[in-house]
Amino acid sequence: RKLAAAPAPTSKAAKPNPDARLMRMEDITQDLKGKEAELFWPDDDTWYRCEMTSINTRNKTAKVLYTTGETEELSLVELLQDNHIALIV
Repeated sequence: RKLAAAPAPTSKAAKPNPDARLMRMEDITQDLKGKEAELFWPDDDTWYRCEMTSINTRNKTAKVLYTTGETEELSLVELLQDNHIALIV
């Protein structure tokens, strides 16, 4: 994941926010739209908060909006395999 500037971090740790849980494959439904999540960027060793603004259940991708206003389209499967996505509960 490369953006012009990294989004504002919510935590700098090897674990997501205590109010989050790691996402599972069965979570990939249209119900994710509008949900808040945290994404782990291993190069930064940082979790970044975002909102899922669009979900493609066929391709298992999501468009996310970071707190900085930047957007990105991501493969949810890759993030799940690496445990790099957590849903805010």
